[in-house]
Amino acid sequence: MIIRTPSGAKIHITSLGPIRVTYTAVLKLLPLLYDSPPRLPNSAEAEEIIDPSEPMPPQEEFATPPESGYDLIFHVGAGRNGAATLEQIGHKSGYKSPDVAGEYAPVIGSGSDAKGDTAISEAEKFERDRLGDTAKRTKDQIRGYGTGYEKFPEELKTEVDASFVVTQLKLWGEPRVKPSVDAGHYLCDFICYGSLAESQRPLFYDKKSDASEKRPKSLFMHVPYDEGQPFMMDELVELVKQVVALVCTGEKAL
Repeated sequence: MIIRTPSGAKIHITSLGPIRVTYTAVLKLLPLLYDSPPRLPNSAEAEEIIDPSEPMPPQEEFATPPESGYDLIFHVGAGRNGAATLEQIGHKSGYKSPDVAGEYAPVIGSGSDAKGDTAISEAEKFERDRLGDTAKRTKDQIRGYGTGYEKFPEELKTEVDASFVVTQLKLWGEPRVKPSVDAGHYLCDFICYGSLAESQRPLFYDKKSDASEKRPKSLFMHVPYDEGQPFMMDELVELVKQVVALVCTGEKAL
């Protein structure tokens, strides 16, 4: 899909998914998207990454990733009804629930470091209920991003000014988008943090890098799970276009 802005800017949007709701799929996918140059999963990798309920189109149907990397990697996931939310923060640890395959996130700590079976947020409760998660949460282990992510902090914030995006969308007549700092401590939060980490990896692992260097920005948006609550599908498509155009150019998509 190609969208244009009033100044004549042309933005090429490509998509990949749906992604399996598993920790393994996320860990395998994100390094590919942020590689130099980025690449799409091959057929063998796609078996572990792409949800088989909607078969992945042939590789040639996807646009070849740009040699210089993407400008924005925008994740869209199912969330609670009522509004779309732009997630501002991803969490490194605290993933106590199993994924849809019954597997858990990697162990990164145990014993006295573990926080136990603490109360869960509304966002996490929704994630678990939506996927029918009735499995017991781990109590004696800290799980999340470990090997290869040691230098990253417990929380990473998107470099996209989500509050500005929300304000601008309201000025354009779209008030049903809100900023959020709770992505749910489940797979959506997991991919949110991992994508932020890969986007910002040069800042933590490359001493010569600085914030001014070109890197893909990362952003995660939760959209209502049920159509019509309040968005219809065509409205969600338009919302994605407007967010992409605003983040990439500061302009409205035509």
